[in-house]
Amino acid sequence: MEYERGQKMSQPTLSQALQRVANRFAVRLPERLDQLEVDAGSLSARSPEEAFSKLERDLHDLAGTAPTLGYSALGAAARDAERRVGLVRLEDEPRRAERLDMIAASVQALRQSVAQQAD
Repeated sequence: MEYERGQKMSQPTLSQALQRVANRFAVRLPERLDQLEVDAGSLSARSPEEAFSKLERDLHDLAGTAPTLGYSALGAAARDAERRVGLVRLEDEPRRAERLDMIAASVQALRQSVAQQAD
């Protein structure tokens, strides 16, 4: 702890720190969802393994973080989308268009889960 003029500086409580993290998460969430939608929408039957893996990792991170910060529905939707990406990633090529559409739809559902939770 730092001291200033003999006074002990107060440290933020865990709940205050968590609230600041939650606020930053909320501010960045629309941009994050936009990027996930772009990444999911750009997948094709010929997309490299890395494109699927990156999307899967990003969804995994969101699925783990969101519930901790009060977005339980978003966390569940991200976990579902992550699972779908993983299944398609492991498929033999060529990847079927309907499976890619399913990924795009599950990623688009993330935004809906946020809106529903806000209601």
